[in-house]
Amino acid sequence: MGLFDRFKKNNESETAIQIINKNSNNLASTNNIPIDVGQTGVIPYELKLSLHDDLNGLIWVADGKFKNYNSKPDVENYYTFGNIRMSWTFSWSEEPSLIYSNLSVLKPKNDTEVPRPSYWPTYKELSPEQKWVYLKLLSNPYTNNIDIGFVFILYYGLERHLLAGDFDNAFDTILKLRDVHTSKSFQSYSANALILAAMMHQRGEKIIEFISSLDKDYELHFSDNLFLICYYSFNIPIEPKDLMRMAKTFEFTNNNYIKKYPELFEESLLAILFLRFQKANILLSELVTTSELSDLKYDDTSIFANMSIINETIKIPRLCDNLKLKTEINQILNEAHEMTKSKIQLLRKNGNLEETSNVKTIPVKPKKGPIDPRILKELPETASILDKHFHFIEQIKAFYERRDEDEEYLNKAIEACLNQIAISQLSAEAYVFDFKYGSIKNLEQMIKSEEELIIQVPQLKDKYTIEIKRHKMEIENIHNKKWNNEKIPLPEHTGYKQLCIIYDKQGNYSEIIRLAEEAKKQGWNGDWDKRIENAKKKL
Repeated sequence: MGLFDRFKKNNESETAIQIINKNSNNLASTNNIPIDVGQTGVIPYELKLSLHDDLNGLIWVADGKFKNYNSKPDVENYYTFGNIRMSWTFSWSEEPSLIYSNLSVLKPKNDTEVPRPSYWPTYKELSPEQKWVYLKLLSNPYTNNIDIGFVFILYYGLERHLLAGDFDNAFDTILKLRDVHTSKSFQSYSANALILAAMMHQRGEKIIEFISSLDKDYELHFSDNLFLICYYSFNIPIEPKDLMRMAKTFEFTNNNYIKKYPELFEESLLAILFLRFQKANILLSELVTTSELSDLKYDDTSIFANMSIINETIKIPRLCDNLKLKTEINQILNEAHEMTKSKIQLLRKNGNLEETSNVKTIPVKPKKGPIDPRILKELPETASILDKHFHFIEQIKAFYERRDEDEEYLNKAIEACLNQIAISQLSAEAYVFDFKYGSIKNLEQMIKSEEELIIQVPQLKDKYTIEIKRHKMEIENIHNKKWNNEKIPLPEHTGYKQLCIIYDKQGNYSEIIRLAEEAKKQGWNGDWDKRIENAKKKL
């Protein structure tokens, strides 16, 4: 029996090798994509999908003629940029975007009825119908009518290219993806990765490209501090619009005019900057010296969404906390505020306020649509801890974003936060377990595939016997590791973070300190030290 014969028995089910079929007469044009259909026969026309040109050479393949992925982890890599040190390793976990060419794919009757992927999805764990949706995405990754979970699978592989692959094409593709996919988590992760990867490769021109791409509000959902570090590192001037957007970071809270009259406020800022610096922008290097940068506190910054890339020691200086910088810009914003106030008073006195083209009012936010009934439904007791963990995240987001519509939504958001926090220790332990045994499961699956291959193609016995032996040694090494004494990278904990934000607005600072210390002790990623420090100051 041939290697792919067993998949021919189901006339409806195909494989990735059959479906990703850009041009069987010109294989070279598709670079690393498994498109060789010679072993699988004729494909029904409706199952043929084309790979988008932007993705040529960017898709990671586990097996077959176009295999381009090595499962063996690299040694620790690190990079130093001035006072910034970044380090990472590729973990024992397998690359989540990795395509196996022999896994079944089934075209669904209706794409919209296919369930969304689980959190931290992998291609291998998708159902046959979900694999179809993902492979369809590869034909047009810039369609925005798809669940962001499928986009993240593609993005995981692009992150790997930023570190150890085709940096330029991956960078450009991520920029295009950011332009159409509005998810806050996707925008945050991708911005962090692009900035630091460009710094790592010393590609200042790529930073300029990234900054030029920020033409939509949703593309600004990432760290203000990282934005400042980026501008500082490449000596890029800060524009008035940037100061207005980051006003809260510089402890300027009287932002009523920024919201209601942004163009008037920007005019005032330009005037203040010309008075102070004789130019329309600010160079951070003129306000913060290199020696002052070395005195700053450092934050552990989450960079990669891809769980097969461990970034344990990426520390970024908190440039936004530099007292001289914060004081200077806060004063500039206050002066612009007073100037805008005088302009508005004059316009109102002359009866011209509503007629001026410089006035913008805050648009009324439309009410959110109905909450997905699956979010409201309680999970059964038999559900796994991580399923419950992620279910509470969905509830927190759905309730909190509707808090202005009804106070009851805020109470429900708090309740969901407390529910997620109640199982937080168990969730952390489940993450560690998945991290360890998920790696073992991946290796065991690879051994099984290699053993089948030896039976079907005896000529490969010598080669794959060595591979099997190596993978068994890797499994043994994982078992022997002292996982309790090693830092396993945990993501942000929505319940802890959101409840700290709510309590901060309610003035419950002592409870913020308790929650932040608890989350930090359990190992959840977050700016817990900063929250503790701010809460103590307010107390």
